[in-house]
Amino acid sequence: MPVESDSVSLSRDVSLHKVDRLLLPYHLIKEVPNLPSYIFKLRKLGVKEIMLDSGAAQFIYHIQAKHLTVRDAIKWQESYINFLKTYHPLFDYVVEFDVGKYGWELVDYYSNKIRNIVSPEKFIQVWHYDRGNLKEFVMGKPNIGIGGLANKSINKKLMFDIISILNYINTLPTKPKLVHVFGVTNPTLLHVLVSKTSEWNFELSTDSTSWQKFPSFGALLVPYKQQLKSLSREKQVEEYSKDFGILTSEYLSFIDSHQYVKWVKRLVGEKDEGENS
Repeated sequence: MPVESDSVSLSRDVSLHKVDRLLLPYHLIKEVPNLPSYIFKLRKLGVKEIMLDSGAAQFIYHIQAKHLTVRDAIKWQESYINFLKTYHPLFDYVVEFDVGKYGWELVDYYSNKIRNIVSPEKFIQVWHYDRGNLKEFVMGKPNIGIGGLANKSINKKLMFDIISILNYINTLPTKPKLVHVFGVTNPTLLHVLVSKTSEWNFELSTDSTSWQKFPSFGALLVPYKQQLKSLSREKQVEEYSKDFGILTSEYLSFIDSHQYVKWVKRLVGEKDEGENS
C-alpha cells in the first residue's frame, strides 16, 4: 500500500491487510534507477497490479508555495508523456494529469496524447465536480477516477456525496470496469465502501497520501479495527506483521524516507547497502 499514495483494492473478498493494487506517483518513480528491475521486484513480492499516478495532487499542493503557472503544468505534462513513451508497459493503469486549474481543455489535450500511447483499458481519466456531466464523462470509458477529495475533511455530507456518486455510476447502462476514488484516508468511509462493494457492478479502489506521510516521521500507519493505527516501535510492527504479511525493504522502499527504509531493513534482517557483511 505505498509511495506518495498507497492504493487499497476494495474487491468483494478484500482484506485491508493485503495489497492488490499499488499506486506509484510519477514524480517519485521517475527517479528510481533501473525502473524495470524495481517493478519486477514489487511484482515478485506479490503486488498484483501497479497504477501510475501523474502526480497531479503534488503539483496542486505546490501551486501557491512555488508560484507554479500554466507553463509549469505544460512542462509537467510533456515530461510525463515522454516518460510514458518508454515505461508505460510496466504499469497496469496510467492516470491522466488532472489539474483543472488552467482549464479542462488543456487536460483533455494532453490526455488525448496519452491515449495514443496506452491502450484504453489502461488509461484512467479523473472526474471532478467542475468537469461537466458525470454520465457523459463515464460513458465509453473502461476505467475512471473520482478526484478532488485529497486534503478535504471527510464529513457526513461529503461521505454521502461520494456514496451517491458511486450509486449513480452503478445505475448507468454502460459502467466502467474500475472506479478509483483518489485521496480517501478516513477509515469509516473506507469500511462503508467495503461494505457496499457487493452492491456495485464495478471494482472499486482508493488511495491516500497519509500512508506515506507517517513513515517519514518513523511510524507505520496500518488499518486496524476500523481505525488507523500508528506503529512506531519495532515490537509493535513485529506483532502486527503476523497478520499484515509482507513487510520487506523492497515493499516499503518507495516510502520517501531513507532512515525509515534502513529501519525496516534491520527489522526484516536485511543489510543496508554499505554495511559490512
